[in-house]
Amino acid sequence: MEKRRFYRLDEISDVAPVTKGGLLESVDSGRLPLCAWIDARALCAPLRSRPVLANLFDYCGLAGISS
Repeated sequence: MEKRRFYRLDEISDVAPVTKGGLLESVDSGRLPLCAWIDARALCAPLRSRPVLANLFDYCGLAGISS
């Protein structure tokens, strides 16, 4: 497998001595943050103080995922 800056979760066992289940357990226990690559248009962010949406934007990059 070629060297890349990131690998998909299903590919991780091909390039490292770790399993998909082991990685997900580390994420669930809070020892490893989970991130996702996003390339999308017309995203929006909710305001926490009021039940409205604000800030319509395009985004291409990494984003942290949380519960």
